[in-house]
Amino acid sequence: MSDAELATVQTKDDPTVNAFINQIFSDTRIKLAKNDPVVMLYVAIHQMIKKEIAEYQDTMFVINTNFVDKTQSQLDYANEYFVGNIGVLENSLDEKTSKLLAQLDDKHKDLNFILTKIQGEYDVKLDERFEKHFKAIVDEQAQTVKKLQLMADENLKRQVKNATSKQRDIMIGVGGFVLGLFACLLVVFIVK
Repeated sequence: MSDAELATVQTKDDPTVNAFINQIFSDTRIKLAKNDPVVMLYVAIHQMIKKEIAEYQDTMFVINTNFVDKTQSQLDYANEYFVGNIGVLENSLDEKTSKLLAQLDDKHKDLNFILTKIQGEYDVKLDERFEKHFKAIVDEQAQTVKKLQLMADENLKRQVKNATSKQRDIMIGVGGFVLGLFACLLVVFIVK
């Protein structure tokens, strides 16, 4: 089959050829046939472009495949490298964390020792102050009790003194009453 016959066979079924012929007619008012040399040139160029595009797509597919393979191998290497380093970093981080926690624990123990010592000294000082204040309160209470005892003794002496003088006054009063009664009786016996 010749190129002209091949082009004619391909142009019968190709919708782009009909679109090309219609575009030429609408732009120039020239009617072209499907076996016209311009149409054949269009078909040939169109086929060459299709062939180049197919080759380009194949080449791009190969390039993309190679790129993906290389990228995947680099990612695999990087993944292995970083995963290995992460393990090393985790171990190093665990060691440093353990050391830091041990240091913090030592500091915590030291701080607890200091706080215990401070608390002990505070308790001793507090006990001393309490004893001092308690002794002062006890002494003050003792002095107050002595004062109250002296006041009570003085009051009792006054009451005894007052009671004695009242008894004497009562005795004098009773004695005077008895004498008065006796004098009245004597006068009554004498007058009768």
